[in-house]
Amino acid sequence: MWDFFLIGCIYKTAIYLDPLVDSKHITLPHPMLYPFMRFVLWSLYGFAAGLVATGLWVIAHECGHQAFSESKIINNTVGWVLHTSFVLARCSNIYIANHLIVSIFLVSGFPTTLGV
Repeated sequence: MWDFFLIGCIYKTAIYLDPLVDSKHITLPHPMLYPFMRFVLWSLYGFAAGLVATGLWVIAHECGHQAFSESKIINNTVGWVLHTSFVLARCSNIYIANHLIVSIFLVSGFPTTLGV
């Protein structure tokens, strides 16, 4: 829950700062720097929100492997909620594709440190 709150705060900060990137509020040496500063602002937003969202994605991924909790119901519920919030499909194809690659490396004799 804290992560969603933090992403919301980052978004609200960017929304608050966006209108302030204007010639009425700050003076920049060239008029083309205002759109560039907006680009920088929203790039920073994307980076900061992405850092927080990556942690949520890792939890959702672990739920798909049934590794988040000992309870399958908790894994499926948390995984479904997180995948839905990220608008990602949560299905067995993700699990199959993920482990198919590892199987190909193991069968081909490719050296791996996965310990599988």
